[in-house]
This record gives sequence, structure tokens and C-alpha cells, in this order.
Amino acid sequence: MIKKIWLILATLLILSSLTGCLKTINLSDRAIVQAIGIDYEEDKYKLSIQIFSPEGSGGQTSIDTSKQNSKVITTEGKTIGEAMSKADLKQGKKIFYGHNRLIILGESTAEKGLENVISFFNTDAQSKSDVGVLVVKGDADEILNAKITQGILPAETIEKIVRNAEDTGQSFQVRFYDVAKNYKSTTNSVSIPVIKLEDSEGDSGEKKEEATGAEKSEGDSGEKKEEATGAEKSEGDSKVISMDGIAVFLDGRLKTYINQENTRAIQILLQKFKSSVVVSESDSIGTSSVEIFKSQIKINPRIKDGAMSVDIIIKTDGIVKEIIVPEDREVSVFEYKDIEDSLEEVIKSEVDNVLYLTLKENNIDIFNFMDRIKQKYPSYWKDNRDDIGNIISNLGYNVKVDVNIDRTGLQIKDK
Repeated sequence: MIKKIWLILATLLILSSLTGCLKTINLSDRAIVQAIGIDYEEDKYKLSIQIFSPEGSGGQTSIDTSKQNSKVITTEGKTIGEAMSKADLKQGKKIFYGHNRLIILGESTAEKGLENVISFFNTDAQSKSDVGVLVVKGDADEILNAKITQGILPAETIEKIVRNAEDTGQSFQVRFYDVAKNYKSTTNSVSIPVIKLEDSEGDSGEKKEEATGAEKSEGDSGEKKEEATGAEKSEGDSKVISMDGIAVFLDGRLKTYINQENTRAIQILLQKFKSSVVVSESDSIGTSSVEIFKSQIKINPRIKDGAMSVDIIIKTDGIVKEIIVPEDREVSVFEYKDIEDSLEEVIKSEVDNVLYLTLKENNIDIFNFMDRIKQKYPSYWKDNRDDIGNIISNLGYNVKVDVNIDRTGLQIKDK
């Protein structure tokens, strides 16, 4: 019994020595980072750090839905770590990026390479591995300083846009751990979604008209005229975010861009596809709009006569949303096979095009074909692994698509 008591006391003594004495920081003294933009200019990293800054009148955490609720601070350094360490000196709060949502890479950083980006965020204690990663053609600071009109918090808005794009077959989400993993993959290839800024033309035009009307009605009041002009200017600067294709990296450096119209096929090949609306044309039926979903893909490498190729079988279900037919025409259920055939041709053409762009034109494998070849044909891989580029450029492919329409929609007469 005495031994047990001494054992408990010894354990408690040891545990008490393991307690930490970290300095506590009040939430009001922290600057909560929402997004980090990284540009590379004149041999220095330029960080644009977007922090949460509520602009409501109800207290420190009150959000004004009509405003940005954020501010951006900019720092520079020879390394990302040095630039980040200077952020605390830019304002009176301790920078905290444990809740960071996005890392946005400017084109200059993408061309410089991913190595330093991965090195810093992979080892930093505050960094999360599931933070989203995006690329912009141009400077990242333009994105983070823009007046984005699509939501309350800019970083959250961008995150939701990418998520919605993934749900509708227009892009896909990439997390930091995806980038780090693919950077060290067999082919050292990484694919990251690209975003861009566009003018908010609809909102701008409407507000401009309101401002002009206010200015006209208050022609005798200099104060009112100034307010109207200011409203017109602020709305004219407003922007919206949209997707702009995929940035492809080889050995950590930007290799090429793939246009937005090819992202659905990339989603399918990466097995990240959820759903999308496909429009097809048929001489016998007309124009049809079909939502495809439940995509399944099988990729099977094979060697024939010493040549390596991959067989790609894609199966997907579809729901006909609408069919535009001539006024004197009715489409029977027996003719839906024509729509299925037309959709299969559209999807196959898109996939063939992406495979040609990546494998043949750019000699890059972002679909992990090499890993499948390595696993199925270890002897072949052992003999040819030192010449991966040659394997990729000479890789043949045979794509087969099977679309099954299980529900029909509305037929619209084309008058």
C-alpha cells in the first residue's frame, strides 16, 4: 500500500514538472489572419496579410455587412519567415494566423517556385495543413486589397466561391497538404486553381445612376454633390471573384495554365467530380441540357507491343434538365439514347483535349498515371524510371465514356 502511495506521489510530481508557462495573449490583442498573399519582387517576398477587422458599431466583434470587415498589412523580407516576423511591427496587435483560410500565390511567386512556400508553412507551428491554396495571374496583393462585393468577409467569400465551383464542375479545392504531397510525388507535379478579379458592372451601373440622380437633385448643395460623387467612385471600384482555370507546376515551378473550359475534364480525371450541367447538340433532337453526376472512373495501364498506354473508362449518370426542340417536334423516351451518345462525345472530347494538353504539349502528368504504371509494372518502371519525361510524352490513352440518363426533364418548343 505504501509503495502505491509513493508511486502516485512520484507520478504527480513528474506531471507537475511538465506543465507549461506560456504567455497568454488576450483575443483583443490578436490580429486574426484571414488570408495571406505572397508575391516576389526585386529578390524579396512581399506578403499581403488580410486580417479580420469588424467595422460594425456594436463593439469589437460587430460586423457591418455593407463593408469589408478586414484590412490588409504589407511586409517584405528576403524570406517568407522574415517578412512574417515584421507583421507585428505594422500594427499594435500580435499576428495570429492559426485561423488562416487561404494562401494566394501571385504569378511571380509561382514562377519563383513552391519550395520556400512549402518549407515555411510546413514547419511553422501556427500553420494549418488544410488551408486553401490558390494562384492568381498577376499580383496576389491586388486580390486581397480589392473591394469584393460578393460577401461580408473577403477571404470567406473567396473560399465559398471555390467550394461552389467544385460542386458545379468548374474547379476544385486544393489544400496545402495536397500541394506538399504532390510536390514530392513521383512526377513532382502540382495543380492549383486560379482566380481572377472582374469589375462588378451590374452593381456599379446601378449605384452610378443613383449617385448621378442625387447629385442632380441637390445641385445647389455642394455637400450633397460631394457625397454623391464619393458613392459613385466607391462603387465603381468594386470587384467580384471568378475562377480562371488551373495553374500546373512541374518540379515546384509554374509550367503552364490550363483554361477554365477544361477544368471539368480535369475534375473527372482527378476523381474530384461532383456534378455539372452539360449542353449538347443533336441533329435529330436539338439542344439538350443535362446535369451529370455520380461519376466513376477506372484507369488501367497496359503494355502492348512494348508501348505503354492507359485505358480510361468513365461512367456517369444524368438528369435531363431541358430539351429545346422544334415547335412541331416531340422527343420520346426511346430517343434519349441519342442524347446519351451526344453527351458521351462531348465528355470524351473534353478529356482527350486535356490529356493532349498535359501529356503531349507540356510533358506533365498531373493525374498520377506514373504511380499506376509503377504499381502494375514494377519491372518496366525499374528499367525506365530515369526517363519519366519520355514515358509521359509517349503514353497512349484510350478514353471510353458511358452516360446513363435516368430521369427526364422539360421539353421546350423552339419557336
